[in-house]
Amino acid sequence: MDVLRGIAACAVAAHHAAGWFLPDLYRHTSRWFNLGIWGVLVFFLVSGYVIPASLEKTGSLRRFWIGRLFRIHPLVVVAVCGVGVLAVGNITASSARALSHAEPITAALAHGFLLQEMLNVPNAIVVMWTLSYEMVFYLLAAGLFAVGLHRRSAPIAVSLATVGFVLGAVVPAAFLSRHVGTVPVIAVAALLLAAAIAASVARPTGSLRTVGAVLGAVVALLLVTLNSRSGIGWSCALLAMMFTGTVLHRADQGRLRRSTAALTTAVVAVLAVVAGFWNSGVPAGVEKDYSTYPREWAIALVLAVAAFVAGRALSNRRMPGALAWLGTVSYSVYLIHPLLMAAMLAILPESQWGPAAFVAYFAILLPVSWLSYRIVEIPMQNLGRRLARRADPAPPSSSAAAPAEVPAPAPAERLEVL
Repeated sequence: MDVLRGIAACAVAAHHAAGWFLPDLYRHTSRWFNLGIWGVLVFFLVSGYVIPASLEKTGSLRRFWIGRLFRIHPLVVVAVCGVGVLAVGNITASSARALSHAEPITAALAHGFLLQEMLNVPNAIVVMWTLSYEMVFYLLAAGLFAVGLHRRSAPIAVSLATVGFVLGAVVPAAFLSRHVGTVPVIAVAALLLAAAIAASVARPTGSLRTVGAVLGAVVALLLVTLNSRSGIGWSCALLAMMFTGTVLHRADQGRLRRSTAALTTAVVAVLAVVAGFWNSGVPAGVEKDYSTYPREWAIALVLAVAAFVAGRALSNRRMPGALAWLGTVSYSVYLIHPLLMAAMLAILPESQWGPAAFVAYFAILLPVSWLSYRIVEIPMQNLGRRLARRADPAPPSSSAAAPAEVPAPAPAERLEVL
């Protein structure tokens, strides 16, 4: 599983680089298979597989949110600062240039909650659109856990896929922002989400935490269905894939029949594939509106599910250390590679774009990602663990004890997020 995540991160990085450095190969393969979407879908399946399990293991919403904050945000802050440095040298990606025209305070709020994709705000870094889906999934998982519905992942996955299939071509993208305005939507959403998260991690147990978690889940569900930049069809399909990962985890743990998990996976995949042809447009994370996208989406989705199933089947086998290492640095690879791409495209003359530049791109990206992991990710994760222990020193069960600080997190922990 950890290996899958590393491969998926490199797949996304390769997809973006190939369009510039290997244009002929990219042009021929992209008509049938979108390597970037394949990588993202694998990521989402992995997140669905491990995030609810992590929450259920500790049984603490407070620990969960502190852990998510220190796992995700520090590298986001560093990467966005990197965008600012590139902007000083007039080296920015199209997404960053689009963001420069947005209202700064509301754009900062949207990125602070990592919900810019659901709040009709351009992403500071093009790949950050996936983090919005991660955040929505966290909010939904927390709300379901608070009311005891977290074990209903199979019907939830099928319901999301069905809603996306039925309403994808009916409800327009960013519906609320178009009719109410982006600034009011962001202001209200930020206020409600801040109150929801604060209440869900409040010290008193019981109704206050439940109300906060449920409020956060409701706001997230409204945003993803009525205000996603990609539209309800694509958004619900992506979330359904994440809950499918949860379904497969419950089957592996013996909490759900394997036949039920297999049927759920098949139904979600079929609905998502058909919705890709039924819905108009493409996800906001896709830069080009080419007519072959539904076919690319379908093939990528089927192959992502196949890769994930294969990864589960091989999970008990020893994997090469290099592939496991890729999983360790995958989050840094994912967030840093667009910045490296922008810098290389600005520095290298077009005559030098080619296979050699593609190789050099990865030769630089992997060491830089390892450095980022050591300097940013590990210290912040360790700080998060310390704060979580202080904030909630007595989890519900002995099995919820926080892991000790180590130079690198254990494989199961490294799977927790994109």
